[in-house]
Amino acid sequence: MSANLEEIVLDLLPNRESVLHYIWGNLRGPLEPHLGDFLANKVGDYGSWKEKYLDSGSLYFQGWIYREKKQGHWLYNFKNGSPHKDCYYRNNEYHNHCKLWNIDGSYEIVDYYKGKIHGKRLKFYSGGVMYQKHIYEMGKRKEFYGPVELGLYNSP
Repeated sequence: MSANLEEIVLDLLPNRESVLHYIWGNLRGPLEPHLGDFLANKVGDYGSWKEKYLDSGSLYFQGWIYREKKQGHWLYNFKNGSPHKDCYYRNNEYHNHCKLWNIDGSYEIVDYYKGKIHGKRLKFYSGGVMYQKHIYEMGKRKEFYGPVELGLYNSP
């Protein structure tokens, strides 16, 4: 992995932002010391990995911080260890897609752009059946499809 990472970084340079987005979107966990040194020498300050574990040993959250802001892929779990959020950030705002679970296992998938819902917001029962579909443009809902429109119930 380390030689591969070094080759990828060198191919992305001199575009420093592309390197940072690659790191934030693809790497999991703290870097091995020699990779950290390599990135510090080639890219400069690329941020730091943050993670926290609960007393039970299960993961509470993990992701990259750059200039004191969340960047790239972040994972969060409930205290019982089940997933809570699987999201992408840019400058501390949701950006790209985000999957959010409720404690009962129901979930939603939401598209974001610069912190605002932009695109689809899909809501699912815990069994995976979609029961609502919303379409947004920069935080404003434009379309809505409920259970009837989605064919879950017959209209009277």
